[in-house]
Order: sequence, then structure tokens, then C-alpha cells
Amino acid sequence: MLLGGYHLTPREDRNCLLSFYVYGNENAILSAMSGTDKKYFEQFGFSSIELDNLEKTTDDSSKYQYKRIDNSKPGIIKFNLIPKSSFTYYFLAPPAIREYREKLTILRNGNGFPTQITNSQKSLWPLTHNSEGKTITLEFRFDTDDVNLDGVGLVRANNNEITKVLQANLSNNIEVTKWSNTNIQGTIQAAEGHEIVQTSIPYNSGWSAFVDGKEVAIKKSLGSMISFPITPGEHEIELRYQPNGMLLGTVISLLSLFSLYYIQIRIKNKSL
Repeated sequence: MLLGGYHLTPREDRNCLLSFYVYGNENAILSAMSGTDKKYFEQFGFSSIELDNLEKTTDDSSKYQYKRIDNSKPGIIKFNLIPKSSFTYYFLAPPAIREYREKLTILRNGNGFPTQITNSQKSLWPLTHNSEGKTITLEFRFDTDDVNLDGVGLVRANNNEITKVLQANLSNNIEVTKWSNTNIQGTIQAAEGHEIVQTSIPYNSGWSAFVDGKEVAIKKSLGSMISFPITPGEHEIELRYQPNGMLLGTVISLLSLFSLYYIQIRIKNKSL
């Protein structure tokens, strides 16, 4: 899990430093970590796009909406890329692609391309790395008459600059000692000048943050992420998640149990 100013590194997966799903916040987080306005992720155009049994719709301005010509055959789109660097390239998948999960086959250079089409937001699919000058083709085979890929794109990650930022911030990492879906615990050695822990955890009012056992206020930053204040020095950190309604449900359950117990005592006393 990436943190602006810090890097959350579970002991079970120390080498998994980067995992990007939603395009839009990565540059902001990395810029916050480095204190610069560099573009670590940049969007590019494909080298070429080929159509087979598909034609562009004429009643829409989008260049990525098509109709199938012969509905007895799949409609095919081939996105071709010839990288001009050894950096990592990602396919930017739009939310609309979820609609075709049952009617879509995806191939990379003729082979199966495993991916999870589950996000309701734009997501980045790792496409290729260190493939300068080689042709990479991502082929979509649709078994549907209307195809909408509005928002599709190609994103390049500047691995060298991203690595520099991460290495520079490893001294301010959170060392996780315990974690689950609803609880994260660890320690941090916060350097001078770092007053905010910027996480990549989506903001939700159900989260609470504790520093050395004392609750601190969480805030929404970078549009949608959780952050909370910190002071220089070594600290114990804990993040707790309590879904909305859980506390109310617990109170109601306890009151119900108390009522049953109270009624049982009344009945017992009457029988004596």
C-alpha cells in the first residue's frame, strides 16, 4: 500500500511496492511524496488501432464507439503499441468495459491476457515492461453488436523516477506488525518536517486513526484518500475500520440481550 511521505509495507509482501488500480491519484500521491510536480504517469496514444468486423458509429463524437457489421462473427479491436522506452506501460480500461465481461475475450500478442474486470472506475492493466521497439498488441474480441470503449487509453509509468521517490521515502515507512481488512497496526519513525501521514486507503467515515493509542482526526486528501497528523519521532500506529451501522447494530443486540435477561428474571421471580 502506497503512502505519500511513507510506504506501508506488510511483512508478508515486502517486495510488492506498487499496485495501481485507479488512474488519477497516483501522480498526486507521488508528487506529495517527492515535493515536486513531476508526471510519473503519463497518458499516450496507441501506435495504431485496427478494426475487424466493426465500424465506427456515425451518430456519436466518441472515437471508441463501434457497431458490429456481421453479428455471426466477433467484432475485433486491436490496440497496437511499439514502446519507445523500457518503462512500464499500462492499458487504461474504462468503467464501461464491465458491461462486456460475459461477451469479451482479451488476447495479448495472441495469448490469453488475464485480468479482473470488476472496478466501477478506470483501472490500469499492466501491459508490458522493458519492451522497447517490440510490437505489443492487445486484442479485444466482442460478441455483442454495440461496443463502447470511451475513455480507453495508454499510460506510461516512469519506473526510474518512481523508484527514486520510493527509495527516498523508505526511511519514513510504516512497518506493519498486524493487519486485516478492518485493522492495520504498525510502527513509524517519522522524520522532521513530516506532519501528515498520507495513505492510499479510500476515505470512509468508518475509519479511525490512532497514534500511540490516542485517536487523531482523519481527513480526506487528494480528493479521496485518508490522511492523519503525525509528529517527528517513533510512534505506534493503528487504523481501525467499523462499517457504518455496526455500532448501532451492536447496541441494539446488547439491549435485546439485556431485555431478554430482564424478562427472564421477572418470570423467575414471579414463579417463586
